Amino acid sequence: MSDIQQQFAHRLKELRAARGWSLARAATETGVSKAMLGQIERGESSPTLTTLWRLAKGFDVGFSTLIEPVDASSGSFQTRVTPPDSALTVKTLLPFVADLHTEMLDVEIEAGGMRESDSHRQGVIECVLVQSGELAVYSDARWHRLQAGDAYRFRADQPHAYRNESQDKPAQFLNLLVYR
Repeated sequence: MSDIQQQFAHRLKELRAARGWSLARAATETGVSKAMLGQIERGESSPTLTTLWRLAKGFDVGFSTLIEPVDASSGSFQTRVTPPDSALTVKTLLPFVADLHTEMLDVEIEAGGMRESDSHRQGVIECVLVQSGELAVYSDARWHRLQAGDAYRFRADQPHAYRNESQDKPAQFLNLLVYR
């Protein structure tokens, strides 16, 4: 079992135990099949980015809760996570804090890469600040093109997407998520 699979396995077990949920209840709450949840908990499978967001939404936790290291006591979140279905790598900069309702991620999207995202929980806002490259963000039924230094805020409780406009270099952006 890889370190990342072990991390996801531990985190999922921890979340289920804290709520007293069976695998069946977790499947109902998250929309992730009971079989897939079992595979993740046994370290047999790494969740896709879509699955990670479904877990975060169903367990009512921030995305960073699922990707931060199990021993995050040092406050250092240096690991970049690249889910198997994604053109994105993600690193937690500021982990989810419930009383602040926020988290901040450092996201890199490969050249020409695109990531479509399902709606997040009701009231979630995303703020994007492009650090390098060219990024397009799809929200409100249209693409918004951004360059390094540009910022954009949108409602993430609707389907949205990210696309790297460059075909030869990655784009990097900070993503601040504000939960209702």
